Amino acid sequence: MNKNKFSFITCVTDQDVYQESLYYISQLKIPENLEVECISIDNPKSIAMAYNEAMAASDAKYKVYLHQDVFIINKGFIEDCINLFNSDSNIGMIGMVGAKAIPTSGIWKDSKHKYGKVFKNHSGFMKEIVYNDIEGLYNEVDILEGFIMITQYDIPWRNDVFNDLWFYDAAQSIEFKRAGYKAVIPNISIPWCIHDCGAENVDNRFEEYRKSFINTYYRDMYPLVSILIPTYNRPDYFKIALDSAINQTYKNIEVIIGDDSTNNETEELVKKHYLNKYPNITYYHNERNLGQFDNDLKLMDMCKGEYVNFLMDDDLFELTKIEKMMSYFINDIDREIALITSHRGIIDEKGNNKGLFGDTDSVFKTDTIIHGTELADFVIANNYNCIGEPTTVLFRKSMLIEPFGVFNDRKYECNVDQASWFNLLSQGKAIFIAEILSYFRIHDNQQLGSTKMKLLGAVDYIHEVLTANQKGFLQKNEEYLKALRNSQLYSESVMREYQPDEKDGYKNEYNQLQDIYKQLNEELKRTSNSEGISRKDLPLVSILIPAYNQTKYLKEALESAINQTYSNIEIIIGDDSTTNVVEEFIKPYLSQYSNITYFRNQREEMDYGLSNVIRLMAECKGEYINFLFHDDVFHITKIEKMMKFFTTRRDISLVTSHRQLIDEEGKFLPDNGATQRLFDKDTIIDGHQLSLFCLENLTNFIGEPSTVLFKRTLLDEGFGFINGHLYLNISDLSTWIALLKKGNAVYISESLSYFREHNSQNSKKNEIYLIGICNWKEIIDACYKMNIINTNMEYINLLSKWFKCFSGQLNELKFKYIKSHIRERLNLAFSDAINKIIEDKQYPHKCVICSNDVEKFVPYRLHVSESLAKYNIIGSDVENFSCPICGGHDRERHLVMYFNELKIWEKIYNRNILHIAPEDKIKELVKKHNPNNYIQGDLFPNKADIIRIDITSIQFEDETFDVIICNHVLEHIIDDLAAMKELYRVLKKGGIAILQTPYSPLLKDSFEDEKITKSEDRLKYFGQEDHVRIYGLDFFDRLKRAGFQLNIISNDEIFNDETCIEYGVNPREDLILATKM
Repeated sequence: MNKNKFSFITCVTDQDVYQESLYYISQLKIPENLEVECISIDNPKSIAMAYNEAMAASDAKYKVYLHQDVFIINKGFIEDCINLFNSDSNIGMIGMVGAKAIPTSGIWKDSKHKYGKVFKNHSGFMKEIVYNDIEGLYNEVDILEGFIMITQYDIPWRNDVFNDLWFYDAAQSIEFKRAGYKAVIPNISIPWCIHDCGAENVDNRFEEYRKSFINTYYRDMYPLVSILIPTYNRPDYFKIALDSAINQTYKNIEVIIGDDSTNNETEELVKKHYLNKYPNITYYHNERNLGQFDNDLKLMDMCKGEYVNFLMDDDLFELTKIEKMMSYFINDIDREIALITSHRGIIDEKGNNKGLFGDTDSVFKTDTIIHGTELADFVIANNYNCIGEPTTVLFRKSMLIEPFGVFNDRKYECNVDQASWFNLLSQGKAIFIAEILSYFRIHDNQQLGSTKMKLLGAVDYIHEVLTANQKGFLQKNEEYLKALRNSQLYSESVMREYQPDEKDGYKNEYNQLQDIYKQLNEELKRTSNSEGISRKDLPLVSILIPAYNQTKYLKEALESAINQTYSNIEIIIGDDSTTNVVEEFIKPYLSQYSNITYFRNQREEMDYGLSNVIRLMAECKGEYINFLFHDDVFHITKIEKMMKFFTTRRDISLVTSHRQLIDEEGKFLPDNGATQRLFDKDTIIDGHQLSLFCLENLTNFIGEPSTVLFKRTLLDEGFGFINGHLYLNISDLSTWIALLKKGNAVYISESLSYFREHNSQNSKKNEIYLIGICNWKEIIDACYKMNIINTNMEYINLLSKWFKCFSGQLNELKFKYIKSHIRERLNLAFSDAINKIIEDKQYPHKCVICSNDVEKFVPYRLHVSESLAKYNIIGSDVENFSCPICGGHDRERHLVMYFNELKIWEKIYNRNILHIAPEDKIKELVKKHNPNNYIQGDLFPNKADIIRIDITSIQFEDETFDVIICNHVLEHIIDDLAAMKELYRVLKKGGIAILQTPYSPLLKDSFEDEKITKSEDRLKYFGQEDHVRIYGLDFFDRLKRAGFQLNIISNDEIFNDETCIEYGVNPREDLILATKM
């Protein structure tokens, strides 16, 4: 080999292009005493074959294999290559771009770890391709792209397999690696060459060569995965499982079968059909039955794979399971991932698909990377194995720090899989793939639901919780306490279900559970006591119990409140009784619990408990309130689970849940129309939509007072009131509707309260029921006035539905026996409904933009937060926000009205106009007035006629524009003074700027805080996710500091109240007209 010789080798199909390539080669600097030759192979049958011929024909040590359309522009190319080779004798090949961590597709461009730089034309224009940064002199990769490959050693090209355009370069990269050499990409600041390749044509043979490439080199490219199949006396299911393993699209696998069967059926099956055909299968039959645990350990000891996936003999894999999971491990070059899991499907004995197992789609809707401790905390605290069974998970063997099935030195007997997942999660991250990649078979021979496994599972779960901190889990006290409580509830449910019998074989397991349960209770008591101070930092919740003349159910109700897992509660009992029975019953509780308050009302007249409810509301101190009627019951975790939503979301006004009907003895009753489960998972519901849903169905789906936890400060009036009117029989629904005007609702799918049905309830009394008929009509009227019901058509439809529903029911009653005052009230309600249904409605409003008469404008659906409402901001009219026909907003309509009255449109004709964040309706009108030059700008333009303008640095010259329209923009701008100065700069002398901006007349100085950056915080404090302040009266001073002279046009000087109501605009918003003199 001539070490002073460089050979440039090219396959040529276009002489003109090749001559250009040669020209660039001729311009290279050639070091002294170095010889250069150029070898061309015309119209070769195969690139790899041609390169082999040229390699054999040249004695040059350094060979450059390059495409004819590659032009080397680094004139020091030869010397740079020699210096790089001399820096490390193990470098065999240099390329310009390539990748490490080859994806399971075998296509290097699919890798997340690409490196290098090149000027490339593959889409009609030249651009610089720059991949990941390189540190040091070079970066070693697995595959180089073949448009240029420089070598200092001769390794034969694989023309025996790759005799076309595809994968010859990838194959050569791996051949160098097989020979012990590196393939590298230099660290360069400017690309060394141009690849003028044009569009890439992929023909039908590409896929053929891709598969050949993977089949030839999978052991070189991909880590070994061990699929471990423990089996026991199930040859039929086992065969299906084994077939799903050996047919995996990921090739580098070994399959090890541990046969614990008591017969030879599985052994005969494997030896006859598999061992001779598949060299990657290892099989052994235990001499004696080891049991599941020890059989698993033996499999782990035998496997050689870097990654391991168990496959239970009655489950099966999707054929792409290992490939899809390994694609994440292969890209994990920092070795951060410990395990990968996915959704798993359910199949029955015959293999029929029965849907998704474990409801994991409610947690993982997309592929998700999650920190190990975070996932472990979630699984342990909620007793929810969303990770899956052994079949589901592929894990990194080196991160399993204890034997499979052992957690914190204890061998698990039921939760074997979780024991190992927690060990792995203590070492690294997890990935959840949001598709079904394995199937869990449900059949009669499983032990899943057996008494023994439930007892052992409860023992394992308590041990998980009690020892979790040893692995760094449950470090937050609230998470640990939640886990303790959930494990307590679960173990109690298991113990209640199982009553020990000396005759059965589970007494030892039951005693084992009792022993560890005692430890759990001691730890729970200790932790709860130590949490005493910190729990007081939680918001106070008031549980209000109206009581009346009986204690039959009161004990169960009261104790369900006392035993709530949420600790910061007060319980107030309002006694409306005519006897002392409740007072005597309560006395022992008052002496035992400091957070219980009791009062006795002096009743003057029968009001169905209204006065009692009013007093309870007045006496309580809680930020949140939940009534508990004396005959209902709370789930022990009700307040805790509901408060979780209040403490994490600011847009919630009430939280409800499914409520379970019970009878007088506490037995479950089936759901009725009102109590049917609305959702199968916890759901945030738009407040307006939920109110409408109840009205449209004349049904309180939200629940009775015992069901709902609500935020006290959002209730402007007393319980059951809207606009000063009491809705006696639907006081709960009227309260919920009032609250839902201020925020959204949460529906928890779990049953967190129990509603008792019995004959002595007020709601079953005839008088209350008849008043309720009137209440439904009245609340429909009120909701129409409050814009909950938007249109007259909706309103009439609801009245018609009410009329049809209740008139039929009244016909079944003996109308003449109804008390006169109720009969009169019913007559008025039905007469009014008939009149409104048949009347010809005249629309009272008009849209100035589309000129249509409208029944009413549509209110703004985003609720104003409490922290914002106090500022009394002058801005949009949220009750008359948009036109139902054209969609024009109130601030657009108001601007048009000002422009019409002040003849501002005349200033637009043949003038230069700058419109920032242009509103669709305004821009249409501006164009109609024929401006000379109409510039529309936005920081993030979303239409072709809008250009990008940053108003803190406007790209136009001084005094360019006659009119500037900047409507509700400045509250979005961090450096607003710079924006004001720029607007002033580009405005002509004598020009005008319309600078409408919301502000608070109650603030002297604007409220802004640079620490408030999160969208949810900006929504809460500034009113919109992208607002950065609330302007005060200093807003006008800021405009003057920028140079503007101000002319504030008062709305009242031009429009009267009737006009503002007719056109749906805010009479408090004046026109901010700025001028430049």
